[in-house]
Amino acid sequence: MKKEILSAADGICRSLSDITNLNSFIIDKNNLSFPCGCFCCDNCSLKCNAINTHLYGLNEACRWGGKYIYYCALGLVFCISPIVEDDECVGGIAIGPSVMGDYDDTVFSLDDKNTHEGIIRSLPCITTSQASSVSEILRHLAVSVSDSSASVSVSHISNDYVLNKLYEEKLSNDAYSYPIKYESQIHDLIAEHDQEGALALINELLGHIFLSGYFSFEDMKTRITELIVVLSRSSIDAGGNLNELFLFNNSYIQEIERCDDTDALYRVSGAIIHKYTDYIFNFSHIKYSDSVYKAVRYIREHISDKISINDVCSHVYLSRSSFCKIFKEQTGKSIFDYINYIKIKYAKRLLSDKSIPLVDIALLCGFEDQSYFTKVFKKYTSMSPKKYRDGTVIGNITKK
Repeated sequence: MKKEILSAADGICRSLSDITNLNSFIIDKNNLSFPCGCFCCDNCSLKCNAINTHLYGLNEACRWGGKYIYYCALGLVFCISPIVEDDECVGGIAIGPSVMGDYDDTVFSLDDKNTHEGIIRSLPCITTSQASSVSEILRHLAVSVSDSSASVSVSHISNDYVLNKLYEEKLSNDAYSYPIKYESQIHDLIAEHDQEGALALINELLGHIFLSGYFSFEDMKTRITELIVVLSRSSIDAGGNLNELFLFNNSYIQEIERCDDTDALYRVSGAIIHKYTDYIFNFSHIKYSDSVYKAVRYIREHISDKISINDVCSHVYLSRSSFCKIFKEQTGKSIFDYINYIKIKYAKRLLSDKSIPLVDIALLCGFEDQSYFTKVFKKYTSMSPKKYRDGTVIGNITKK
């Protein structure tokens, strides 16, 4: 990290600590022997690798719009934002630890209450809203000391990538099928908070619209409008504000209508989609806490395993009783129901490929017993996997 940037960041840390009464410190990737200056780490019996914890938060901040709220192994909360030099993350500014929510809830989840309760009750206690506000302020301050924008933006369309995809799919001049099924898949990926997967499909869909050569200009505008509606509905389902998103929707559709050539449509649609994805994946607008997001990612990444509730709770370092309550309050589903919900969503995708045997789909979804898989599938879809497969029709828009 450049000396002048390090000096400016140090000044910000001092000011933040004075104003918020929270510990603030710098992470320099070139000097990972930093002390966070936190007495909690010195007195914590868990002896976790604090550097790795903060580097995890830093990496997530780079992925999720330039800010991130995360937990240490003790369940304490930190906020972090990246510092950028020459378009590369060289470190970050972090603030914490604090207790988010209620002291008793945090203490309840501890295995060693005698050692840690006094430490936890000595820390500042902040609300979820306050943590979000601190995180947003921190993001702007980190950008101010960076020598280029630290914001993470949606990927632009990669022409080579999309053209290769079109070639691989062997699209011919005689018949072209627009992959409308991607729209429902994008909705599912957003619901699962899979940013990387959602952006990859959005970019691929944009490639079909702009690069395939099969759409008139008016058709392109129609396809972009449809995609905006999908993103709007997905934002609402992910916890966004209904009225705010409807206003976005109306404004953006009007912008699309005002475009009078392909270049303008390309620029405007890219900006709109960036705004939506930033809204969807921005912590301040979404109702779920970091622990719930970590649980959702864990479930998605272990979709083919037999996942237990205890596995999920252990992954987020919270007790079963405490986290089950948090998860239910924030998602509207129990952990057990959510695991099955995600598995059945995955099963539906696999069932669209008739080359995969039903017994293999059960195993790929983490069900060791096919009869139990069928029972769970019926519960969530009101039909058997075979009946669902036989009745599945993938919608296509075909031009000849």
